[in-house]
Amino acid sequence: MRRARASSLQLVSESADCLRFAFRHGVGWVILAVACLLAALAVWVVEDLLFRVPVAFVGGVFLIVGILVVLWRCELILDLRSRTHGGRRGFWPRTKSFSGSLDEIIGVELTRTWSSTGDSGDVVLWELRLLFQDWELSDTIFQTNTEEDAYEKLERYSRKLRVPAVDRTGTAEVRRTWQDLDRTAAEDAARRGELPERLPPPPGSHIDLEWRSGRVTIVLRAAGLGVWGFLFLAMGSLPVAFAGIALLAAAGIVNVPVRGSMAGVLLGALVSLLLGLVFVVPVALAAWSRHAIRDEGGSIRVYLRFLGKEILPQLLPKHEIEEVSIRESTTRRGNRAPPPQELMVRSDQDVVRLGAELAPANLIWLRQAILYLIAH
Repeated sequence: MRRARASSLQLVSESADCLRFAFRHGVGWVILAVACLLAALAVWVVEDLLFRVPVAFVGGVFLIVGILVVLWRCELILDLRSRTHGGRRGFWPRTKSFSGSLDEIIGVELTRTWSSTGDSGDVVLWELRLLFQDWELSDTIFQTNTEEDAYEKLERYSRKLRVPAVDRTGTAEVRRTWQDLDRTAAEDAARRGELPERLPPPPGSHIDLEWRSGRVTIVLRAAGLGVWGFLFLAMGSLPVAFAGIALLAAAGIVNVPVRGSMAGVLLGALVSLLLGLVFVVPVALAAWSRHAIRDEGGSIRVYLRFLGKEILPQLLPKHEIEEVSIRESTTRRGNRAPPPQELMVRSDQDVVRLGAELAPANLIWLRQAILYLIAH
């Protein structure tokens, strides 16, 4: 098995017959610029030796790292016409070339990692790799924080290279041949012997079924107001209350001493109102809106229902829905608690996630219900 340093590559050029990936050195030049700045500070700005030495040391570390990044070469060329691959890797000028057949590629792998964003929580980073049968490590060829883009690239490269698409983002690996990428979720369920039935929601699930003209709408429970939601709602309510009192005082309805001109009072009230709504509206939507899934014959419509209105509707044609599975949520609060489970409905164009507030048994029921809608 060949050992190789795993690099993060980017698509440089693409044609009908060739894909070329290479390591970009932009970060290395930025690191070198920081090293030069620190060197200038150490020589011309910092006079105290006690501070000059640490600044010079950090600048030297940045210099070494920047030089290594700039000198690193990694290039991968996939010739689709001749079904061969080639490239080079290593530190310039002692790079090593490699070549082989595309038959050595056993799949395109999709994985996900958590990228820390500080106190606000973690976000998901989706990564694509080419799996070589005799390479211990494989290069990353695509990174994104958008799930739809990740699956689009997974299927695209799988078709181009005619190799399986390997999805390792869930609890279990999902492997599909490139010929089966357009197989629907209903067909997948039938192959596994799953026969979803039309069953009532589990008792106590707070899931409602609404029937109209023979079509059903599944309405999930609202997420509710958690501790953080309560705090944000309280923070937003204060400026809204201030704006209301200021407007009532300006109109003479309440007797509150007001200093300044009427225009200044109105402007202050408007700014306070907008500031409060920035906090209140998202919290209200997250806490009291309900996800709804409506059967529309040839498609299903997924939307948020808030105060009787449809918000953020997404229309998913049934023949394009390729996966309905229970996955870990794509958001979490730091590393302390595992992310909740939720249902993922994925089509050619969209990825919809819902049900994070549901119990595991209710998520299983929801998956079966949506598979039933797709199959009928």
